[in-house]
Amino acid sequence: MKLKLLFILHFIGLSCLIAQQDQYKFSKIDISNGLSNNRVNAIFKDTRGFMWFGTMSGLNRYDGYSVKIFRHNPSDTTSINDSYILKIEEDNQGKLWVRTRNGYCIYNPDNETFSNNSSLLLKLRHDFGASYITSVYNDKRRNFWLVDRNLGLFKVEKEGNL
Repeated sequence: MKLKLLFILHFIGLSCLIAQQDQYKFSKIDISNGLSNNRVNAIFKDTRGFMWFGTMSGLNRYDGYSVKIFRHNPSDTTSINDSYILKIEEDNQGKLWVRTRNGYCIYNPDNETFSNNSSLLLKLRHDFGASYITSVYNDKRRNFWLVDRNLGLFKVEKEGNL
């Protein structure tokens, strides 16, 4: 009888320990930690493991320790085209497509620059005329999808072909 009672008490004790493993730990990241603004419009995790936060005053890259902010600089043609960030998505080549109030621009992580004239955008404009991309999406097969307000839906395959 004592052995049975001891077994039940031991089982209840282990159950309590297991139940406590589901607790969450929260950390707050805000302007006091280096974020450009407390109003976050977009959140994205890229394939390199960085967390990206789009705010109304900059694109923020968080590496788990510190925040690096990218803002529009009118005198720098390689800066982001606007500091008000609406959406962040990654294409099948590891570049970020950042939607701002001025449309999409493409972030190249290799040299940390932004461009409005990627080869993909130039090909789209050359082959189909004036375009205005409203949405982008990367699927599980690493195909990249573009929605153009005037031209419709485009699928960009892994190799970068339209």
